[in-house]
Amino acid sequence: MRRAVLVTVFASLAFFTSAAPAQDALRIEELRQDIAELRRLIREQSRRIDNLERLARMPDAPDAARRTREGVPLTLPPGSDKWLSSRNWDRVKPGMKELEVLDILGYPTSVREGTKGKTLFYTVPIGESGFLSGRVIIAGEEVREVEKPTLR
Repeated sequence: MRRAVLVTVFASLAFFTSAAPAQDALRIEELRQDIAELRRLIREQSRRIDNLERLARMPDAPDAARRTREGVPLTLPPGSDKWLSSRNWDRVKPGMKELEVLDILGYPTSVREGTKGKTLFYTVPIGESGFLSGRVIIAGEEVREVEKPTLR
């Protein structure tokens, strides 16, 4: 009887000690995923900040919106106005890849993840109360919907 109890105790200890490395491995994988998600969020926030700075540098932006960094005026990156051409919007079709859209229209002014997928927004203020805005909805790495810019 005593032998059976000892065997049971040792078997239990072996089970718990073998489960601990598995739990550690699971936790390490969760931490790796968290780090990857944080990196993705940082990239997205950096892109959004760049887009906001680009908007603030546009000639139509109010003087208060124009910003400088350490006294040096910010300049528009080459091709940042490609989305303002209606011909370029005519080239964007459902089924295209996101990189093709970025090549045609340039980088969006903002990006949002939603239930339909990722939405690329192209927006610029017009005067004091209006803005020109268009969007491209991407789902499954492909364009699903295109809304050409309209004045709002």
